[in-house]
Amino acid sequence: MPSGPVKSCNPGALSPPDALVILRNYYSRLIALERRAPLTAATYRFEIRRFLEWLEENKLSLEAASLPDVVRYLAHRRTFDGIA
Repeated sequence: MPSGPVKSCNPGALSPPDALVILRNYYSRLIALERRAPLTAATYRFEIRRFLEWLEENKLSLEAASLPDVVRYLAHRRTFDGIA
């Protein structure tokens, strides 16, 4: 992964470990409160983690990510993973 600072428009941006805490909390919410099936929740967690990793590889913070960034991520997935 590239080294260097993560781009952000917010000086208090989340670091990758903070983003992982949010991901863990989201997964717990899916299971406990929304009563999602464990496999469904695990799939959501996996896909969100892939997005967070892509953000880090592209030196973007979660807070700085915009709709065009999400579109670029989906284009990346389509190109490299064959998603429709």
